[in-house]
Amino acid sequence: YIFQCLREIQEEVGIYEIVWNLENGKDANFEVDVVASKNNNLYLFSCTTDKTKSIVKNKGFEAKERATQIGGKNAKAVVVSCISKDSKSALEDDLKEKKGGVPPEVIVYEDLIDKEALKNRLKGIFVK
Repeated sequence: YIFQCLREIQEEVGIYEIVWNLENGKDANFEVDVVASKNNNLYLFSCTTDKTKSIVKNKGFEAKERATQIGGKNAKAVVVSCISKDSKSALEDDLKEKKGGVPPEVIVYEDLIDKEALKNRLKGIFVK
């Protein structure tokens, strides 16, 4: 769903490339849900249907770590989950705990249910 929404806004926001299910089998075996690039900056999207704050928090930290591993210090991480907007502020505060770099952007369930609103939210991530 995120991959498709990114494809739909690709030209408008100047996204160079988008891939999904990116696997790294070298030193650290891991899979990344969606990765996009714009102006030599990497945007990593970690997606889960989970609603549990602790699990989504871990996904956010992992997304930030993987984004930095793959794309360097300017890489941006985005965690996409089914957590509610009522829990978003607490999750964002928790994601600020880890020192170094910018915490991941958070997309919640309410952002996902309206495709046009989601595309506008994604456009905002690529404009920052």
